Amino acid sequence: FAAGFANRLIVDPGATFSGQVDGGNIIGGSVVSTLELASGASTGRIGGIGSTITNFARIAVDSGATWVLTGGNSLAAGVTLTNSGTVFANGVLTDRGRIDSTGGTVIVGSTAGTNGTLTVGAGGTLAIGQAGTNPALFIGNAGASGTLAASTGTVLVTGSGAALNAYGPVLVAKGTGASGLLEFAQGATGQVASSLETIQAAIGIGLNGAGTLVVTDPGSVLTANGQVVVGRA
Repeated sequence: FAAGFANRLIVDPGATFSGQVDGGNIIGGSVVSTLELASGASTGRIGGIGSTITNFARIAVDSGATWVLTGGNSLAAGVTLTNSGTVFANGVLTDRGRIDSTGGTVIVGSTAGTNGTLTVGAGGTLAIGQAGTNPALFIGNAGASGTLAASTGTVLVTGSGAALNAYGPVLVAKGTGASGLLEFAQGATGQVASSLETIQAAIGIGLNGAGTLVVTDPGSVLTANGQVVVGRA
């Protein structure tokens, strides 16, 4: 794509790319390129966002669409992924930009044998829900391994019906010098369960770093045979 135009690449499930895909406009510029992951009769698969697929400041997952992010994917500062469908993070997804899942579902580690990791890095934000929506964030699933790690990042779960459902570890501020925030607000809920198969789940706040857990009006954090760990060196 050429620079200086509001370029849009619409990808249908089943599409494949060979070589580099360049949106044409640098991240942070005045003109923005968009990568749209469209809905279809099947599940789409894509990888290489941030490495072989670059210069798309906006990534949109359409309503009704289901996409699997495979291998390594990263969102640079200035990149926003808006999810209105279902996103499976089966590889490693690093967020230094913003993920808005206001009407969709994000699943980290989805099926048996997959190991998904979603890291909210420096300056990154993962926002799940807003008032009137019913999105969810699932960390792990039956037979799968999923990890959400907020290192110098922010995870916001807000709005009636918004939920974080963890069947794997939720780590906030893991690592020396890290700082992270996990916040439940406006009726959002957080549920951590370790009763599926042999999965052990926990919310860890401030694991060698400075972490904060905020539960407000009237949010709740539920654990089933799991644990909430606050301030562990």
